[in-house]
Amino acid sequence: MMEQENQTYPFSDADRNHFHIFTNYFAEMLSRHRLEDGLFTYVSPSAINLINVSPEELYHHTFYDFIHPDDVQGVQMRFLNPYEHSGKVLYRLRRKEGDYIWVETDFVKGDKLASDMDFDEGECFCVTRDVAHFKIAEEDVKISEEKYRTLVEHFHDTIGILTSSGNIVYLGSTE
Repeated sequence: MMEQENQTYPFSDADRNHFHIFTNYFAEMLSRHRLEDGLFTYVSPSAINLINVSPEELYHHTFYDFIHPDDVQGVQMRFLNPYEHSGKVLYRLRRKEGDYIWVETDFVKGDKLASDMDFDEGECFCVTRDVAHFKIAEEDVKISEEKYRTLVEHFHDTIGILTSSGNIVYLGSTE
């Protein structure tokens, strides 16, 4: 049974077609880059869907060339950390038009992958997705919380929040 787990299976034509669909038609961008300098070694065609840039335009560039300057150091620290072999990182990525979108990247380094596979330990494999809608919703919640906090803090009557069993959760003071 153990021998069967370590066997490698050739890709069928159907598998290749499925991979083509994943890399061309989904919003997530698949990429591989070198850890030492961030140079792209593979970018899926879905980069067009995410940042309106073709894979050919990304080759000969580093991953870090497209990250917002305020986010580069944090992203580099995650990718270059020798104790972190996989994870998620949130940052802003530049689109072809020059604006930035919030993205989240799941990454795994080559050293974490199976040793019998032909992957370089100095590479990083990434799946990057647009999370701008989550960031916008998060910001809307912060604005709403601040608005109601200000209202409660400056209200001249006592405001309280009770649970259905009558326990006081919040009681604003009057001044």
